[in-house]
Amino acid sequence: KSFLHKTLLKYNLNHADAVCSTSHVMAKVAALFTKHQVKVIPFGIDTEIFKPSQEKVVFSKEDLVIGTVKSLEKKYGIDLLIEAFSIVKREFPSKQLKLLIVGDGSMKKELQEQVRIAGLETDVVFSGKVEQEKVPAYHNTIDIFVSLSVLNSESFGVSALEAGACGKPVV
Repeated sequence: KSFLHKTLLKYNLNHADAVCSTSHVMAKVAALFTKHQVKVIPFGIDTEIFKPSQEKVVFSKEDLVIGTVKSLEKKYGIDLLIEAFSIVKREFPSKQLKLLIVGDGSMKKELQEQVRIAGLETDVVFSGKVEQEKVPAYHNTIDIFVSLSVLNSESFGVSALEAGACGKPVV
């Protein structure tokens, strides 16, 4: 953010006994500010909470739900997911395909407008941000999970691990 922030960061990292990061992307950035080796220790998830269940929210059992759990920010490429979903809907008109977008953010209105222009209002659901304890139910609603990132800024896709732990294929 500023020279002061950078100076404090360098001081703290260089006076640490060890420096760890949850991702390779973040480790690469941290390494710019320290003489220490930065070790990567990936995130884990609680498989007692994130596990397969028959619980479904929003959709019927006949629907094939493609979805994601992400902040609605440009760096996550949700616009590309909507575009791809539109193509798949056209290619397979007889399938009951639905798109579930879980999250909130600065791109919400723009993405909703994209859905409206594409004529997908009845097939795309924006759930908004959900409470953390409800996230497993949303993962279990999704049949195919899509993890997106269009910039090299994604430190670690925890939601992809959560979806996988719920038994969902992750794209």
